[in-house]
Amino acid sequence: MTTRTRMRFGLYTIGAIALIALVYLGWFYVPHLGLDQDKTEVFRLASEGKWDEARHLIEVMDERYPDDIRVPLLCGWLEDGVGNLDGSTRAYERALDLCKSDAEHLELQVTLADIQRRRGQVAVAERRLEDAANRYGESAKTRQLRAILLMSKCHWDAALGEVDRLAEENPVDPHASGLRRRIRKLREADEASGSNESAPVVRSPGK
Repeated sequence: MTTRTRMRFGLYTIGAIALIALVYLGWFYVPHLGLDQDKTEVFRLASEGKWDEARHLIEVMDERYPDDIRVPLLCGWLEDGVGNLDGSTRAYERALDLCKSDAEHLELQVTLADIQRRRGQVAVAERRLEDAANRYGESAKTRQLRAILLMSKCHWDAALGEVDRLAEENPVDPHASGLRRRIRKLREADEASGSNESAPVVRSPGK
């Protein structure tokens, strides 16, 4: 074998090794594709009941994207899903500092008010809701939560009025008809019992 042939063979060998290495790395290395990929993984872990792993991934996301509001929102969703309302509240309150629009502020304030309602703090929830609506305006969610708060106090006519306004302002809202049916059903039960002493337990739309 001549010197030139040996050199050519050596170069081919080096090239083949390099190609194999690249193929190997390409096969086993999956590049990080960003926040959406992480969110999908959190949803997968949560669906499998792997809450601690999901929490750990959110902590990693928090380091990667410290100024992205979607990370504390995801944390709030996860903690709410496992019944940790304290953790959910902390996450949503942190998200408030990252809001960039009135719509985001309103959404979070309504969410926090609903958590307070579910904890039995109806008066506190009402104050937060009205403060948010006065500052940022009404929305479908403010109407929905106000109707639910009125239902919790057995104020049936006022709750129906709020649902009517919801339907007028948002004709395609999927919750209006359901809320109206629930109000009428609860009112019938309340009137049948002849007592308003115990307020009904009312779930939020979609809960």
